[in-house]
Amino acid sequence: MISAGPRPPSISPFDLDVWGPDHVVTLELDGVTVDVPIPPWLDVEENLSLTDGGYQLFIYDWENDTLHTMVEVFLVPIGDINYFDEEADEELDFIVYFLNSLDFNSDAYSTIFVREPGSLTAGINILEYQYEDSDEFYHIFELVKISEYNGIMISTRLRLRTVDAPAEVCSDEFAYAFGLWRYIEMGFITMDP
Repeated sequence: MISAGPRPPSISPFDLDVWGPDHVVTLELDGVTVDVPIPPWLDVEENLSLTDGGYQLFIYDWENDTLHTMVEVFLVPIGDINYFDEEADEELDFIVYFLNSLDFNSDAYSTIFVREPGSLTAGINILEYQYEDSDEFYHIFELVKISEYNGIMISTRLRLRTVDAPAEVCSDEFAYAFGLWRYIEMGFITMDP
């Protein structure tokens, strides 16, 4: 048997230089740490939900109609790296199932944009009822990135709506921090004006 040698050092899936070290939350699972950039317009103390084990982060701010932001990062151990694709598909299916189970959503479905070794990127389109007992909907787009990092599966769910948002909210920075430019250039994502 010929060994391919040690795996090359992993590079963090996020760009931590965008907002700097004051806007980073560190997650840890099985000795692997992942630093997650947090947009500076989010009030981390008020909105952050972090598991006791330190392997799941959920932060959101949907307080107004012009700016909605959600960042969820979840770390899961991968039993066998050869089955990453199957585990990534199961994770995406679970997210869509969860979104469809919420009373305020009419429908949610996913489209896989890019699948590469150790990485899957998909978009989820969600129709959310505008009001209770209403047939009018909001269309919501959520980007899901699932990647392998040091034997850990990182599932990242992102939402950003910045229509007429304050000037200090920069969707370009958000795209850089979470590695979205590739998907914008491919036409999968359209950033708000």
